[in-house]
Amino acid sequence: MENEKKLHAQFLTEVVEHGKVWGLKVEENWAVSKSDSFKDAEVLLFWGTENAAKICAEDDWNDYVPSSVDLYEFLENWLPGMYDEGIAVGTNWTKELEGLEMDPVSLALEIIDEIKASNIKYIPHGYDSLSEFEAELHEMGEDI
Repeated sequence: MENEKKLHAQFLTEVVEHGKVWGLKVEENWAVSKSDSFKDAEVLLFWGTENAAKICAEDDWNDYVPSSVDLYEFLENWLPGMYDEGIAVGTNWTKELEGLEMDPVSLALEIIDEIKASNIKYIPHGYDSLSEFEAELHEMGEDI
């Protein structure tokens, strides 16, 4: 678990620094795994670097290739959508398919904390401020 937390912290730093997240994709399908932490849920996997994603493109994901998503698209659309659909998120999993699983709203809030800590000016689309978006995420996540 300690390594998972370290890899997760690394994920947060990398995605905020580079402005994108990486997943594995074949055609329109993204790499998912069955959740160990959330009942009857799938985990959609993301990495902080292209290389980290590429390392996991083996076995069942041999045909998958790294594909990036803009961080702000991920934060504003993907994570709330995943939450609505009951899909968990995994960050920086290893090729042994070990990594942290979490609900998408919690990850969104952690990314926002990293953005603030990095002193990045960011106002989400459709909001007057980052604080307004953050408050909406908190409200959304109250039933977690």
